[in-house]
Amino acid sequence: MEQPKNPAKWTLIGFAIASALLAVEATLNVLDIPASPNEFRFVTPDFKVNEVFNEFGAQMIPDNELFWKMDPEFPGTDANYLGLRGKLPEGEKNENTVRLVCIGDSCTFGAGVSLEESYAHQLKQKLLQENADLEVEPILAAMVGYSTYQNRLLIEKHVSEWNPDISILYCGAWNDGLPAVRQSDHVRGKILAQTRIAQLIRNTLQRQNPIDFERIAAGEAPDGPRVPLVAFRENLETMIDLCQASSKSIVLIVPPLPEPTATKYPILKEYQTTVMEVAKTRDLAHVNAHQLFKEYSSKTGEQLFIDWVHPNASGHELLAKAVANVIHSRNKP
Repeated sequence: MEQPKNPAKWTLIGFAIASALLAVEATLNVLDIPASPNEFRFVTPDFKVNEVFNEFGAQMIPDNELFWKMDPEFPGTDANYLGLRGKLPEGEKNENTVRLVCIGDSCTFGAGVSLEESYAHQLKQKLLQENADLEVEPILAAMVGYSTYQNRLLIEKHVSEWNPDISILYCGAWNDGLPAVRQSDHVRGKILAQTRIAQLIRNTLQRQNPIDFERIAAGEAPDGPRVPLVAFRENLETMIDLCQASSKSIVLIVPPLPEPTATKYPILKEYQTTVMEVAKTRDLAHVNAHQLFKEYSSKTGEQLFIDWVHPNASGHELLAKAVANVIHSRNKP
């Protein structure tokens, strides 16, 4: 085989190209081009497409892995250094500590209610009423707009340091089943892991295939859901496996939905069913909150939702009571 006549020349050319690409990549990083996390679009209840950072403003900041999180520097925020809501435990647990990790989206986050009214903190109070010697530490591993793709990344990164005694998963209420805008969460995560040059090229090519806003507005999902059912189940299973390393109790919550929402978005029923199937297959404690809310409202006439999906303070209290009951029933000798 004929050898290159001047290998040093080709080595120099290769080095020059690599150096130029590194310089371009560094420049794009400095200029924050493309600012992909700032462009995360999501579908609202009326099938309109909005921007996360337009909707929540300066309260949210971009994150290259989780897409967004709360800004701990925002005035008056109750965000911690991880950009989650509420305090995080410090130091090692003692023998009286019960650490709760509550995983989910804006429903677990407590959108529309105070931090103390969230089911995690109401569950803390119920456990303290039964045993005042306990030191209960609730962790809200949840965020407005998060899917199980984001939940899984968060748990993979932090569950070992949190070392939960009780893990509660309230997932699949809304975000996973929403129509994706251009790509699923998993694909978006892969894109954000690419170089800035690759992202810029991809974004340029995508502009030739504009978002089909009309089909989304008609309730269709031309790009599929944010998290397909198979991936949703895998995310749940993985989070359960990770939490089981330390948790004495794991509780799955079948997401409650107002009847108009369940009727308008039939795909959400499939996510509810998947949660129930995982709970039964894994023999895990679970709360069928959809049935619970329906029966409670039928008997009392009390409204348990703020809007199309988020429980109000009474709804959070009902959840806390139900979770406490299943924990006790599982832990009986």
